[in-house]
Amino acid sequence: MKHLFNEYDENRIKVNIKKAVEFLGLSRLKSPEESIEGIVRRRLVRYGFKC
Repeated sequence: MKHLFNEYDENRIKVNIKKAVEFLGLSRLKSPEESIEGIVRRRLVRYGFKC
């Protein structure tokens, strides 16, 4: 299986968070905790639980 990245790419690839947020049309990025909480909350509401 061919990999897209190797262990040395980590030092060469730079992510610009501001550009990513603008490109995705987000007002801000959420922390993993906020994301998980939102997923759980939506699932509970879907199954009739009140949050």
